[in-house]
Amino acid sequence: MECRICGKKIIECIFSLGDQPISNNYLPAGIIAENVYPLDLFFCDECLFLQIDEVVSAKDIFCNDYPYVSSVSSSWLSHCDAYSDLMIEKFKLNKDSYVMEIASNDGYLLDFFNKKGITVRGVEPSRGVADMAIAKGIETDVEFFCADYADRMRAAGHRPNLIAGNNVIAHNPNVVDFVEGVSILLAEGGVFTVEFPHLANLIKYYQFDTIYHEHYSYFSLNSIIKLFHKCGLTVFDVDLLPTHGGSLRVYGKRSGDFTHSVNHATLSKVIGKEEGTGIYAEKTYVKFNEAIEKIRDTTLDFLIDQHILGNRVVGYGAPAKGNTFLNYCGIDSSLIEYTVDRSDYKVGKKLPGSRIPIYNVDKILKDMPDYIFILPWNIKEEIVDFLGKDKAKFVTAIPRLEIT
Repeated sequence: MECRICGKKIIECIFSLGDQPISNNYLPAGIIAENVYPLDLFFCDECLFLQIDEVVSAKDIFCNDYPYVSSVSSSWLSHCDAYSDLMIEKFKLNKDSYVMEIASNDGYLLDFFNKKGITVRGVEPSRGVADMAIAKGIETDVEFFCADYADRMRAAGHRPNLIAGNNVIAHNPNVVDFVEGVSILLAEGGVFTVEFPHLANLIKYYQFDTIYHEHYSYFSLNSIIKLFHKCGLTVFDVDLLPTHGGSLRVYGKRSGDFTHSVNHATLSKVIGKEEGTGIYAEKTYVKFNEAIEKIRDTTLDFLIDQHILGNRVVGYGAPAKGNTFLNYCGIDSSLIEYTVDRSDYKVGKKLPGSRIPIYNVDKILKDMPDYIFILPWNIKEEIVDFLGKDKAKFVTAIPRLEIT
């Protein structure tokens, strides 16, 4: 494949999670066959950038019935509310300001700005969740964000003071076109923020389940700086966040804009952290592959032992990351009886690949399993608090098998 940032030809994958179905392709009753695609990782030694090939088109993944609805997590909503307050205070946003979000989903983030009197606009390619946002009064364009869209919007007089691209840049296979669109559209003195799971944490804490076909790119601060520079933007600050197992929030401005000073100290500190984790060296990914094989084997041993002992193990959550984990490990309903989820879209279907059935959360509240296997480990505390610590023993497997 060719590197998404510099275009260099990369011949061999650095490690693979095998052939897997699309992680968000939840199966209705009666579906027997499903397609699987290679989940191979490639490392560019020029950009120091980890990525997968576009074996599945983004337009096939982010279709009208795309199932991910961000607002089902209370902790995530709190994060987004805090983000809106921070942006308003930090950049002096007011009723004359204009905020745009790329991949605005059901409008959960823009709604916080909207309620604070700020003009908002969403851009969301998936019709189903876009309609939810529109029903809330969030003006939303149902299309993919790109340079062509930015040209049209700028010609129509749209120049946002803040563009939020939080947890979306990894989902776009055409990252240069994507960031160039931001550069075209951003107002003078405007700010672009991106949030994404930090590659340094993915490697350090063995978060291999965050790798799936929907995530085309796995960014470090180093690779984001190179991408932004190529597209006419300058990274001027970064925040370390606890979300999604450890994320970065990167702040960008148009190159040559002196409205915002560059926080060299913080940027250098994060780059130093990245160097310390070894993510700029190919050998690190070879060791990573060996480590996740051990996680797979340990998890399987535990589940098989519980099956032999007659203990019931059920799941909580039906996240895309859980599907990568289950399919890489070869886990099915013989080892995890069922899982539950708060999303009405997913309830009544089966997880792709593993075919584990998905029920409403009420089922686990009435049931008495021996173990609850938490698939969205990043919100473990929220789930344990919701179910009650005396409900059962709770299991997570990232970064290692833990039972509480």
